[in-house]
Amino acid sequence: MPNLPDPQINANGKAIFPSGLNIPERTRQACQSLYDRLVPSAQNQAPTSSQLAALLRFARCMRSHGIADWPDPRPDGSFVPDARISRALKSMFRSQLMACERFNPDPHGRVYFSHP
Repeated sequence: MPNLPDPQINANGKAIFPSGLNIPERTRQACQSLYDRLVPSAQNQAPTSSQLAALLRFARCMRSHGIADWPDPRPDGSFVPDARISRALKSMFRSQLMACERFNPDPHGRVYFSHP
């Protein structure tokens, strides 16, 4: 779907696509695992201190892999991106996300964004 519009990101960091989109089932199935991994809904509980430490290592890794403005995690485990990161699709950071996934404590590799 080359003309699929970019989603809007709500206050919980969840991607919201325009209503009425007709996404073929084959496309949905092919992309669902990426969507689930890279565009999560809000976390239900605060991270433990070890998870927060892992998220800090993840942030440092992202910066060392070319995203110098990647933020440190907030106490709730989310990241507040700057305007440039907010405008970019997470797919633009795919290689960095893959390089740093070993530091991400989320078992599904999800990254949570929140707004300031």
